[in-house]
Amino acid sequence: MNKRHLGVLCAGLLTIGLSTTVQAALVDHGAGLIYDDVLDVTWLQNANHTNGAMTWSDAQAWVGNLTYQSYTDWRLPTISPLNGSVYDMSISYDGASDNGYSNSHVASELGYMFHVNLGYSSKYDGFSMPANYGSDGLSIFGSSLQADKYWSGSELSGTEALYFDMSDGYQSGSSKADSFYAWAVHDGNLAPVPIPAAVWLFGSALVGLIGFGRTRKQH
Repeated sequence: MNKRHLGVLCAGLLTIGLSTTVQAALVDHGAGLIYDDVLDVTWLQNANHTNGAMTWSDAQAWVGNLTYQSYTDWRLPTISPLNGSVYDMSISYDGASDNGYSNSHVASELGYMFHVNLGYSSKYDGFSMPANYGSDGLSIFGSSLQADKYWSGSELSGTEALYFDMSDGYQSGSSKADSFYAWAVHDGNLAPVPIPAAVWLFGSALVGLIGFGRTRKQH
């Protein structure tokens, strides 16, 4: 292969790599932080950080007090009205209203995650999803993502809030007294907080001392 052909091949591969990066919806920053570059939010990689379901009020309290990687101001995912003003709670099977199936619009952060990022289909749209999350290798959230209902932070009234069911793609409202799972999300692109250099130096020195001690014992 001559230099000209090699240069064209490298340029082509670079273009493909850049295209893949630009089109990627989820970016794994490591340290449990997953960035959605379409919604411009960062998800907690552990979708069951609470280790169980809870009422809407308890979920709001938990996420409001959450500190992760030194970041605060976490929240529950939002579900905004499709028409931009009021919720349409008439049942739909094609994502045409705020109540029903196939809500893949960016107005529903949970619906967008389910349908677009994870590539699953709802009960009335082919119902394509694994029995256990992570078992198909598609989900970077692994088994922490529950095939169950998740609260949104969006209220319908003083006693009801919206939720999204990760088991079949159904979105609706329910009493705040019900117990569903909670998933933390943060506005913007969060990067893991680096460990201070002093800590690294201390750790390296400690490892060196341990190694030195073992060497002396051998003699």
